[in-house]
Amino acid sequence: MTAAPTSSCAICGAGALLRDFHTPRICVTYCKHCEHRAADHVWGSPGAPDYHLQYDQTGFLAALQQTRVRQARRILAMIRGWLPAGGSLLDFGAGRGWFLDAARSAGFEQLAGADSSDLALRLLRERGFEALLAEQGSTGCRELPSASFRPDVLTVLDVLEHLPALEVEPQLRELLRHFRPRLLVLKVPVSSGLLYRSARALFRVGAGTPLEQLYQVGTHPPHFSYFSRRSLKLLLARMGITLLREQLDLDFEPAELSRRARALQRFGGAAKALGLLAGTAAEVLGLQDSTIVLARVSD
Repeated sequence: MTAAPTSSCAICGAGALLRDFHTPRICVTYCKHCEHRAADHVWGSPGAPDYHLQYDQTGFLAALQQTRVRQARRILAMIRGWLPAGGSLLDFGAGRGWFLDAARSAGFEQLAGADSSDLALRLLRERGFEALLAEQGSTGCRELPSASFRPDVLTVLDVLEHLPALEVEPQLRELLRHFRPRLLVLKVPVSSGLLYRSARALFRVGAGTPLEQLYQVGTHPPHFSYFSRRSLKLLLARMGITLLREQLDLDFEPAELSRRARALQRFGGAAKALGLLAGTAAEVLGLQDSTIVLARVSD
């Protein structure tokens, strides 16, 4: 569904927002100029009290860990191109600490993680990382305690999409003001990816569930934003942040896709082959589902 423009884009500040699609549980608009997508959710019953307990803790979690560990190695290789040895790093939205484990192995001397999840903070402390409480809500990062060091690198991975579009830039500015890193790494999902395009095509023929899963409808916090490569670059430019490098990433392991995407589970034994086909197609066509950027932050 496309209708008349409603208001200006919170990410680029230029484009008018058009209504893109809706289901009984979500309404999504997109920006004509930067193609950023913003979601309004129709809230139902609250999910589990801890975000990390709201999804399957068996097959889904194992498949997710494989992807996040692989991505950690790739991101750390990007960072080491600009910070060859040592250094300090703070991972905002550290989750289960997989990225920090990899950063420790990569030789970072000081490491800390921030998260709003009690489970995440406990797991970080158990492994010897400094753990900071990141309060949820519109003023969340304003309540952050300072790390015991000023990090050379701030990583914000799979976090910005959980913020309402109007809060993305203010929250990111506050994080940079608070921690004052030299380098910033962002990772966000993009709507140009194969999974998003496929889910959008299925919606057109009456199947809205895959799109709802991508927006994590029913969890808290869900996905409020789906970026485009253009919208992320325009956001950095608005903030005076210098882009150093960008890499696209599948954001899934082809052989394990059926454990992440419920829509494939109905295909039984053929699901693995479909995942491998999807991964190959995405890589060949440049339709990866997330983008990772490394940027330099000025004082």
